[in-house]
Amino acid sequence: MQMYRTMQLWHWISAAVCFAALILFTVTGITLNHASAISSTPEVRSGDATAPAPVMAVVAAGVTEEGVPAPVLTTALYSRFASRNMDDFANRLLSAMRKQFGGHDEKAG
Repeated sequence: MQMYRTMQLWHWISAAVCFAALILFTVTGITLNHASAISSTPEVRSGDATAPAPVMAVVAAGVTEEGVPAPVLTTALYSRFASRNMDDFANRLLSAMRKQFGGHDEKAG
């Protein structure tokens, strides 16, 4: 008898979880299919970053002399610029790991 009650309880719990997921997907589908009904004001930002001369020399040497694909170098350069932003923990961690291998100093903060 205990097994029957346990199975019945599991049945009700799994049905409730599935129903909650169904409601979530329904709301998500309605909002995605009627996105124009939700008013919003996009905010566009732009910024410029300059690379130091030694970095640009390494990039140029990597492309011309070493044959490293440019997307690899530019991705590494973009990661370096992004890691200087102290808002994101993952980028701060990346910057700290890079410091171990002769990278740039960490900003206090």
